[in-house]
Amino acid sequence: MHVTIYIVRGEYRMSKKKTMEFYSIVQDIVDNKEFNKLNKELHHGITTYDHSLRVAKWTYKVSKSLKMKNMEKVTRAALLHDFYVNDDLDGNGFQKLR
Repeated sequence: MHVTIYIVRGEYRMSKKKTMEFYSIVQDIVDNKEFNKLNKELHHGITTYDHSLRVAKWTYKVSKSLKMKNMEKVTRAALLHDFYVNDDLDGNGFQKLR
């Protein structure tokens, strides 16, 4: 098996077909009002939203390449891996001092 991955600013390019398949798997989450609040939190130098999307895309790519039966589930789980309520964070994604 041969897999080509193109790195562009920490991400990789997907074909239009794979991009459409990826978003068909995660679109309901990406459109969720609460999930979109992750655009306001910083995580690993980018927003938590962008970080989670990046992780989900990599997970999709790897799980699809490995022909995993649960590819859709692991892709959705990857997107949600940092989706939680953290009352200890301020609006900038930093730990609040007590």
